[in-house]
Amino acid sequence: MGLFSKKTLFDKSFRLDDDILLFKNTIIFNYKNIYDDNYVVQGFCIAKDYCLVTAYNKFGAKSRVYLYEKTGVFKKYIDLDNSSHVGGISYDYLNNIVYITGYWGKIYAYDYYELISGNVIKYDSDIDISSMIDGVVSAATVYFYNNKLYVCTFEGIGKMVIFDLEFSKNKIRVVDKKLINNLPSAIQGICVFEKDNKLYYLFSQSYSKINSCIKLYDSRFSFLGQIKLKEIGIEGIDIDYSGNICSIFENGIDKIKKVHISELTHRINNCLDKKFYAKGIKFQEKLVNLKETV
Repeated sequence: MGLFSKKTLFDKSFRLDDDILLFKNTIIFNYKNIYDDNYVVQGFCIAKDYCLVTAYNKFGAKSRVYLYEKTGVFKKYIDLDNSSHVGGISYDYLNNIVYITGYWGKIYAYDYYELISGNVIKYDSDIDISSMIDGVVSAATVYFYNNKLYVCTFEGIGKMVIFDLEFSKNKIRVVDKKLINNLPSAIQGICVFEKDNKLYYLFSQSYSKINSCIKLYDSRFSFLGQIKLKEIGIEGIDIDYSGNICSIFENGIDKIKKVHISELTHRINNCLDKKFYAKGIKFQEKLVNLKETV
């Protein structure tokens, strides 16, 4: 396959392997109300009853989870028990748990049904990527799939910790964990899915005014394809049952965008990758300085 090949791996007939994920459907919906509340859009996931969007406040107010019905209608928001950046959110469809990134490397877990009812009930859990990564670390995004939790960092060279989880009696126990290095730079969102019994990863990338990008990797973390978007500021992503990659943005764009997975091509953009790498290095330096002042 040549460097500039436009070959795609999937076509429009794409369907996820597991029918338990049939609830993963969504429409284009508007989240302008988050901006109107002076909050910054961050994480996104498709849950059983709603689409969930996390947002933080630049002035230190409590972070929030915004609920949108599958019809696209805004339902309500829930104030969380912290003012973290809340860069990622994911729905555990097996145990009805919502995972949200917290301070530094910590991941918080909430009862899904309590949360959408407005009650912030946190599970007993010690999921923290700082136990696996040296130095100053922050959890940028999170994704649940098949009793595993995938947590990524935003760096020049991305990292991911994969947690094998066990849930019982309101406690989440980490059974095993593994660190993956040499991932894309400037990771903002992640999806994990299976097709034809093969595991795949999607990563979204953005920083400031650089065009957003979505990359596709196989189970061995080999690059398979990508798409460069005209929009800037991509954040959380999720994939629906029919293969639409749904994404949200933090830089003024106020509608969910859909890109079908068949649109990702095996075209490498080295110039874009270099920009993300440089910004990831710069961000990590800022993170270290911030940690020293806390």
